Amino acid sequence: MQYTLVGFSTELDWRPLHFVKPIPLHMVCEACGLVRKRTALLPCMHALCESCYEQSARDDVHICPLDGHQSDVDEVSLREFPVDELLRREVKCWNEGTIPTGSMQYTLVGFSAELDWRPLHFVKPIPSYRVCCACGLVRQKTALLSCSHTLCVSCYELSAQGSVCVCPRDGHHCDREDVELKKCPDDEVLKRKVKCWNEGSGCKAVLPASQITQHFHRECRHHSIRCPKCSAAVLSSEVWAHLESECCTTTATPAGSECQGDSGRKEETALLTSFRKILQEQIDEIKTFMERILTGIGANSDGLNEVAHWVNNCQETLRGELKEAISNLQRTVRQEGIQVRTERRDCGEQCCDEVAAVNEETKERRSASKDARSPISESTNALDEPLRDDFAKMATEKSDKCLQTAEGSEMLTDEVEESSIPSRERPTGGRAPYTYCSLNHISVEDLIRDGYVEDDQLRVKFEFLT
Repeated sequence: MQYTLVGFSTELDWRPLHFVKPIPLHMVCEACGLVRKRTALLPCMHALCESCYEQSARDDVHICPLDGHQSDVDEVSLREFPVDELLRREVKCWNEGTIPTGSMQYTLVGFSAELDWRPLHFVKPIPSYRVCCACGLVRQKTALLSCSHTLCVSCYELSAQGSVCVCPRDGHHCDREDVELKKCPDDEVLKRKVKCWNEGSGCKAVLPASQITQHFHRECRHHSIRCPKCSAAVLSSEVWAHLESECCTTTATPAGSECQGDSGRKEETALLTSFRKILQEQIDEIKTFMERILTGIGANSDGLNEVAHWVNNCQETLRGELKEAISNLQRTVRQEGIQVRTERRDCGEQCCDEVAAVNEETKERRSASKDARSPISESTNALDEPLRDDFAKMATEKSDKCLQTAEGSEMLTDEVEESSIPSRERPTGGRAPYTYCSLNHISVEDLIRDGYVEDDQLRVKFEFLT
């Protein structure tokens, strides 16, 4: 899943990227293998980048470089790949593999974002005191140890142990005071001449390091790709001619590059053969393992069948026992219901008989009571007449006596002499043992008016003053 982008970003253009997930096939040119912003989908279902699509134009038709199919302009579907969608995809670091090194090949760090971490082939070597002896990088700041070895600032900080620095090459201990820190000016490195990254594809350009990026992205015409048919290294500008020549041995690359391509193909063939051998061994192991699994599955299948048979028998037994238990329960409930209804009916009949007996007894007692009241009523009525006559007679006599008394009182003296009332003196103390009357005489009429007759005697009310 390695692709080369063109036209998306100056930092990424023409630098192979290892994507984690594959890019859609219709966005990858099937002729040059590059990924550009715009692609053309031909009726034969092959996708071409805009550069290869323009090279395939012949008058009013386009000829597919892969199968020779001719298609009109109206039949071609042009598509544009969103930049953000591609730049959001995850890629692996360029440091995943080893970086090729040479006698005058250096990697700069901290000088320019466009050049950092990209190996550069310098025409002349950089002084050794500018190159870290531990990591081989060229940084702006370096430390010259007393043992004459040079470390970049990163390795120097890692080698420091307190106030002492240990050289990673010879183990020499030196004090930090003896370490000479130096800073490399940017111009000193960026003015040095370097070769183009496409030197292997035939580019002879030699420019200052500060200008090599602009040349590589905008001016260089030696960007190469792999032919999708023969895997040969072909200049991107000559892909069409190479495909039209039916992948002949003559390519647009130099002889040295062709030799390198042949050796590379041999290495790829050997690698492919070894890979196929390893793959076949793994396939054989997988087959053996699968056969073992199938054998185990057969043995397990017999055991599972026995278990399933036992489970079915248990289900049938439990189902029969459950059915019998339900039948017994229903029969018991039915019998108990009949018994309860019978007892309820008997109890109701008994209650009705008792109520009827109580009513009959009540009637009999009422009749007996009525018969017993009849003589009493007759006796009461028999006594009522004599008593009524006696009471009337007594009332008449009492009335006559009262009249006689009243008539006799008119002949009495109207006054009672003072001599007839003893102890008439007013008491001097709080209490007196006798009755005191404040009047000289008492009127008999007043006595009769204020008194009453009882038992043939005149009763008089007195007020006692204390």
